[in-house]
Amino acid sequence: MAQNEKNMQRGVAGANILIEGHKCYRCGHEWRPYNLKELPIVCPKCKSPYWKAPKKLKNLKVSTGHLKDFQLVLGKTDKK
Repeated sequence: MAQNEKNMQRGVAGANILIEGHKCYRCGHEWRPYNLKELPIVCPKCKSPYWKAPKKLKNLKVSTGHLKDFQLVLGKTDKK
């Protein structure tokens, strides 16, 4: 309610509405299909069939040399 009052004070006319649609996790494209009851097979922009699945992060392999650098940065050193 407070946001609507601020908009009215600024002279912003019109109503806020919610439009349902889809968004591609790969390229970020947003669109409203003709038929909301059926899911699209691919994103209309990037043509990815994985538009509705977020990208998975790969496990990073750290070599022993890099591990020592990370330990130095974190302040964890094995000094004996």
